[in-house]
Amino acid sequence: MNSEYQKSIRVTSSRVDFFRYVQEVSECRSDIRNENSDESLVMNRGNANEARQSPMKTARESKTSALCRVHHEVECFCNTHMRLKGPVLVGVSGGADSVALLCVLGEKVHGRPLVIVHARHDLRESAIDDENFVIDLAKRMGFAIHTRNLFVRNDDNVKADGLEATARRLRYEFFEDVAQRLGARQVAVGHTADDQAETILLRAFRGTGLHGLGGMVPSRALSSEIALVRPLLTISRQEARKFLDEIGQPWREDASNADTAFARNFLRHEILGPVIEGPFPGASQSLVRLGAQASKSASALSSAAEHLIELYTSATADGVVVQCNAMSALDQHLLAEIFVVIWKQQQWPARDMTARHFSQLASIVNRAQELCVAKYCSADFPGQIRTVLAMNTHTTRCTLTLKRLS
Repeated sequence: MNSEYQKSIRVTSSRVDFFRYVQEVSECRSDIRNENSDESLVMNRGNANEARQSPMKTARESKTSALCRVHHEVECFCNTHMRLKGPVLVGVSGGADSVALLCVLGEKVHGRPLVIVHARHDLRESAIDDENFVIDLAKRMGFAIHTRNLFVRNDDNVKADGLEATARRLRYEFFEDVAQRLGARQVAVGHTADDQAETILLRAFRGTGLHGLGGMVPSRALSSEIALVRPLLTISRQEARKFLDEIGQPWREDASNADTAFARNFLRHEILGPVIEGPFPGASQSLVRLGAQASKSASALSSAAEHLIELYTSATADGVVVQCNAMSALDQHLLAEIFVVIWKQQQWPARDMTARHFSQLASIVNRAQELCVAKYCSADFPGQIRTVLAMNTHTTRCTLTLKRLS
């Protein structure tokens, strides 16, 4: 605590504006439930287009665009992913996405207390203004707030990991710390569909497999007891801003988002932006669909790998034994996935394991008989994992033993 400034504020001022928004959302809920969900969403988008063209459209009709869609999507998300008990932490930077998340979650978490967490990074002077904005927002809405100064530039790993990765790590550590102290089991953040498209494209450029191409998942473990959830992952950045416009809620613009020295900003402004404004206006949606398909394929591959592990491997005191003969004819991509799953199940360090390493393991199984005859015995892999290939001379069956060296 000496190296970090943290303050917690409990506010109880008027929530009149917020509850007016809740009333408007309740009206939209009735509209949606009175119509077929899929057809109604399509019609609502059409009504929004007409409202922009005709000043005669009523305020009630315009509300059936972004407000009702955001409401509907987040309600579906909460019913699926946020049914736990206890407080919910909401990461609020002051930007449009996180402010929209806070506004809609305030009516969606079914009586669970909301707590705002705001990380103030030392990367720009305007961070203090963002913090004051979020504190004022908490006062108006009547939510508790925890803030912390994060000294990103002074972090020991900033040179190796970069500013963005270091800031994200420190921010999530702060969220986890507050969640543990308050007994919260979920932390909600405001990633949108546009963030998803950027993540998928960024990973594709950097190099990734099916799992990475799947992008961000709706819910993932932040720690063994705390989940990070993304309720806006099906909502576009533009929809989040329209939603805030419709309820009259301002937000902060982060000037650093225009700095193309950061990889994600470069991708957003120099690559995706021109592509969307030019020949492929649906590029973001296409990337999100590609990510969803990749995620389903990756899940199917993992499921098949888990089944084969149950059938053809056995656990030892310090590792795993793979029956090579039974799996030598399998496709090499499936074999590589088997070893990916083994690494996860054994909780072996995988940071330095690359696709080339897993492909090498798959090749050992594919060529087990040949390698045994050639007296191939063992190989070491990152994380102090040793593999030993052996053949039973009576049955000619080959086994590959994997264990972590102590």
